[in-house]
Amino acid sequence: MLGYGYGDWVVVRDEHGDAWRGQAEQLEDHTLRFRFRDADGHLITGMADVNGVLLRDHLGKIWRGYLE
Repeated sequence: MLGYGYGDWVVVRDEHGDAWRGQAEQLEDHTLRFRFRDADGHLITGMADVNGVLLRDHLGKIWRGYLE
């Protein structure tokens, strides 16, 4: 996935070009929690910390990566 954000609002695109829109919420321990939805209402959730990002969709597919 590749995307951009402004404040807590984030847009990412998956390997098929589908757009996922959602929010990033910073938690007390400085980790981030992500929640994204696509145009069909499907959900991707995940977490990020200093070690990277882990996202999982409604079908169980997992993406691992990093934030720049």
